[in-house]
Amino acid sequence: MVRGAAVLVFAATCLLAGCGREAALPLEQEQFVEVMVSLRRASQESSSPSDFEARKRVILQKAGVTEDQLRAYARAAPRDPRALAEAYDSIAARLQRYHEPE
Repeated sequence: MVRGAAVLVFAATCLLAGCGREAALPLEQEQFVEVMVSLRRASQESSSPSDFEARKRVILQKAGVTEDQLRAYARAAPRDPRALAEAYDSIAARLQRYHEPE
């Protein structure tokens, strides 16, 4: 009885924790950064919400990325806080360079 309960607890733990294996991120960090920079620039340059939505569809289609993948990356990436911070720092730096006069 106790042995059966222990096996059941172990199995449940493995299912919930993935037996220590982390799921792969849905995107590479660089792809996430590129798409987010493009989306942010499109947002700043759009004349209306519908214009932005049209630009967003094109950007995502060209990158071969879905909104769900972007959201999944943002939800999963905090498991590696350093990588997430690097991604957002890279986004901010690229946007800043874009706005600086040449």
